[in-house]
Amino acid sequence: MTVNGGTPQAVDQVATQGWVREHLKIPGYDYPAGNMLCRYFEACEKYHVVANSYVTSELLLRVRNQWPLPYYKIVGLDLDQKIDLMFKHLDADGSGGLTTEELMASCEFVDPRVQADEAKQMMDFMDTDHDGNVSREEFGTAMKFMFEGLSAEEIEQNVLEVLSFRHSLEHIDKEAKFRSLFEHLDIDGSGFLDINEIRMVSLRMSSSGDWETARRQMDWLDSDHDGQVTVEEFIEGMNQITERLSVSELVSRVESLMSRKGYLYNFSRAYIGDKGVLPLLEALELDDDFNGLNLSNCGIRNRGCQALAEFVATHPQVTTLHLENNPISTAGAVALLDMLRRSTSVTFMNLKRTHITNPHSWTHPEPGPPRIPDTTEMESLLA
Repeated sequence: MTVNGGTPQAVDQVATQGWVREHLKIPGYDYPAGNMLCRYFEACEKYHVVANSYVTSELLLRVRNQWPLPYYKIVGLDLDQKIDLMFKHLDADGSGGLTTEELMASCEFVDPRVQADEAKQMMDFMDTDHDGNVSREEFGTAMKFMFEGLSAEEIEQNVLEVLSFRHSLEHIDKEAKFRSLFEHLDIDGSGFLDINEIRMVSLRMSSSGDWETARRQMDWLDSDHDGQVTVEEFIEGMNQITERLSVSELVSRVESLMSRKGYLYNFSRAYIGDKGVLPLLEALELDDDFNGLNLSNCGIRNRGCQALAEFVATHPQVTTLHLENNPISTAGAVALLDMLRRSTSVTFMNLKRTHITNPHSWTHPEPGPPRIPDTTEMESLLA
């Protein structure tokens, strides 16, 4: 929701409560400091726009997806819970025990100078019953011993470094690859995938990343229909759809799904309006890796379209723009045409059900028929 007018009482109420509702500031939203969501909230205050809850959730998902250290996964956890999370992360094959190879890989990630004999010494120290595997209990005892004398901040840093370690996809089996992908997609660290996290897969596989596609994927993966996907359900589904892929093709597919680049934001479920475009664009200034925007059905008119066109013209990473079903007419069409002349990166633009593609519904201040820009040039520039 945006504020573009309204009664004085409504405006006074918003001013009293603030432009950013407190319930939107969930724990950890401001980590790291100055992230996109923080910038969005600041810009909402600056432009006197009520922060949109859907935009907030979309930006939060992206911020968490970009974090090099997954701080959000350990917010509110005690030491035992953090150690348990570390163990599950290192246990690539889900066997319930850590092997020398799994420990060696994580040690090399935290400190590349670690040698094989040092990793073996670590294994011998942790594996108190000498069965060749480190159990959850053995791992916990060793971690608590190693954390003695460290400050809370130092312990947190060690935990985050372990959780940011990514297993080499070439050196783990197929099921472990899917476990690694599941953990990457489980943005809130809940141990389940919900519809928002499933849509992250949809965004990688589709140019629109729409909710209908995400729901179909959710229904297919969620075999017990409880509204969430377990790691076992995810692995079963992934095994089915990748059974004909070679090892190299599978690694490439999983790596692409785990990539932070090539992201398409989908705000098509939010009413943003012209004024709401401004804080959103300020927030997106901090993301250099996204390549598409879906702003269909967002109530964007000519002013918002002009601001958006200027943004896209100066951000060459943007290749895809969805503006379907917005009341954009002549001034917006001129701005978009100028954008395409200035930027050669945009290769797809959806203008269905706008006044640009339905000229009979255009509004214009002059008497007589409206001035209709020639959309042929737009089409040629997109070709």
